[in-house]
Amino acid sequence: MEEHDAILAKACAKVIAESFAEGVPIINGDAEKTYREWPDGRIEIIHEHLRPRTKL
Repeated sequence: MEEHDAILAKACAKVIAESFAEGVPIINGDAEKTYREWPDGRIEIIHEHLRPRTKL
């Protein structure tokens, strides 16, 4: 699995570098939000994920 992860990381880094070289943002996300990361370092939040309400 480590070899697979290394190949995937290298491929992702290549795609990110190519996108940034063309001036195209990449889309990232985590548990709280989805965002665009631009080649100049700006971060633009696209969507904030709603958390389910807990019952009181």
